[in-house]
Amino acid sequence: MSDRGVLVFAYDGSFEGLMSAVFDAFSIKTLPDDIFPFDDMEPTLLKIHTVETNFEHAKRVEHAIAEKLGKGAGNLVRRGFLYDGEGKETAIMRFLWKGFNEGAKAASAIGDPDVNPLFKMATAVSNEQRLLRKAKARLRRLFTQSILCFRFCAAISAPECTMKIL
Repeated sequence: MSDRGVLVFAYDGSFEGLMSAVFDAFSIKTLPDDIFPFDDMEPTLLKIHTVETNFEHAKRVEHAIAEKLGKGAGNLVRRGFLYDGEGKETAIMRFLWKGFNEGAKAASAIGDPDVNPLFKMATAVSNEQRLLRKAKARLRRLFTQSILCFRFCAAISAPECTMKIL
């Protein structure tokens, strides 16, 4: 990186916007210090590069991720983008910067400080997805049992159902 001061990217908050920011970073050959959605930006004196979402650029970046880093890296980036915490954009940018500059092997080094944050974020998203699936299955089972209980109690004209749902 050059002596350019602190550079911050601002984008629209969409996945395509973030991929356009990655495209812009490689176009100007500069890794930004931070990336924020427009909604999260606060007034600052830092140098801000406003990223225009370009779907063609986003597709090119996604294609390059799959081709150069593998489909697993593409899935990792998408899961990381779904993370609901701060820093996901910077973690994705650093992961892709390292992967594109050093190759697929570098992108899979989970102990690397440029790679590890994205792995942690993607793992958190996967764990949350697993818990939501379990909750959905349990709710479906409880709903089915409730319907069976309702039908049984209605069939015998019982004013109060004595069947246990759980």
